Amino acid sequence: MNFLFTYARYLITVLIIVCIIAAFILVTSYAVFRIAFYNANKVPDDPHRIPKGPRYDILDREIHQLVSETLAIPFKQIYITSRDGIKLAARLYETSPSAPVALLMHGWHGISCRDFAAGLQIHLSKGHNVVLVDERAHNKSGGHVISFGIKERYDCLDWINWILTHFGPQTDILLHGVSMGGATVLMAAGLSLPANVKGIISDSGYTSPKEIICKVCSDYHVKPALAWPFIKIGAKVFGHFNPEETSARQAMTANTLPVMFVHGTGDDFVPCVMGDELYALTKGPKHQVRVPGAPHVLAYMYDVKAYLTVMDEFCSEILGPESRPAAALFAEQDAAYKKVIEGAVENGLI
Repeated sequence: MNFLFTYARYLITVLIIVCIIAAFILVTSYAVFRIAFYNANKVPDDPHRIPKGPRYDILDREIHQLVSETLAIPFKQIYITSRDGIKLAARLYETSPSAPVALLMHGWHGISCRDFAAGLQIHLSKGHNVVLVDERAHNKSGGHVISFGIKERYDCLDWINWILTHFGPQTDILLHGVSMGGATVLMAAGLSLPANVKGIISDSGYTSPKEIICKVCSDYHVKPALAWPFIKIGAKVFGHFNPEETSARQAMTANTLPVMFVHGTGDDFVPCVMGDELYALTKGPKHQVRVPGAPHVLAYMYDVKAYLTVMDEFCSEILGPESRPAAALFAEQDAAYKKVIEGAVENGLI
């Protein structure tokens, strides 16, 4: 009898310890899930909320001006329902029924009209129709889980299908993403995309969800090897996705679509070496713009001429004369931005 009593106490003790460990794992996983993947999305975000830091601050006035100009452009609000039942929102800018369509996807906790304040104006000046997406869990789109491109790549495909329904099955499509959106459009290349998709522009995209998350963990002095198991559990249990299911790296190893890669060498959020690796991996026609000193997703403003010269060439190759050159139209803007940046360098601000 004493033996049975002792054994029962032992089993109860083990069970309690297991429950405590399991509870710790779940609580910790939920905490990191909320930080990395959850967005309450209570109200539409402020497009004038600009990242801080010396390399952004020097162009603060110019960024606000771009955002204000973008917000003033007329658009039609459109919606679709994702394949997992989430209402997705976008702004539609139409130039011509027969023109190519640029599908634009913003970054993590991004704001479409801010992240593409310049990009929207460029595409419209080139004569493109534009679908400017609010990614899931952002702004006017539904959902609360940001999956770093894992689910968003299918949203990209759903928007492509909407474009073909709205504009017709002959429509040429260009995918363009920044930051998480840049990685998302590259991941979408790993799906069975219709032949209408003629190319991709990826600005500041990362190699994989795991690598960018672990890099950010290191930035905050958290050991990635310790944090990642909890992050992965949180994504699977609470976000219902596997953050290691695919990656931009995996998609590029088999990709044959033309891709234009853009990155600033001063990007301390998504390192430029990630863009270099993806550029080296892709099997299709490719162009690259590396802008010295440019911070995260600001390569355009740091060298308008270099960006648009390559973009004009890229779009001409994949879209033909339907895509008009834009570099000359933004020459004054290029000169103005360079003057600001050169002044900041002279005064030791950057």
